[in-house]
Amino acid sequence: MLILVLARFPANVGALPHKRQSLVYIDYPGMVLWLVGSVMLTFTLEKGGLAYTWDSLQAVVGFVASGVAVLAFAVWEWFISERRGGSSSSNNKKSANKMLPLLPMRLVSRRVSAFAVL
Repeated sequence: MLILVLARFPANVGALPHKRQSLVYIDYPGMVLWLVGSVMLTFTLEKGGLAYTWDSLQAVVGFVASGVAVLAFAVWEWFISERRGGSSSSNNKKSANKMLPLLPMRLVSRRVSAFAVL
């Protein structure tokens, strides 16, 4: 397998060009929402039952906060996907039009793809 990978990929001749304009396409709000949701869920699952009971305020707030953040992430990604796929005839280019979603909605629009993502 390693031989196949090494034979298939060409050698790099230098560093890839980096432009400041490419930073506009990064979905920073999506990254923050996903990070908050996943960290809160992980923290709650790790500490629940050991440091505090499952029905304590910390556990409930952790689960609710992670659920709200993941739901906000899904809404934000849907909004970005719709803005990119919608009409681009407006003259004012907002930053949401330029951002590329972390999870494009076309990936979860089909049932098989949606369950694969889950």
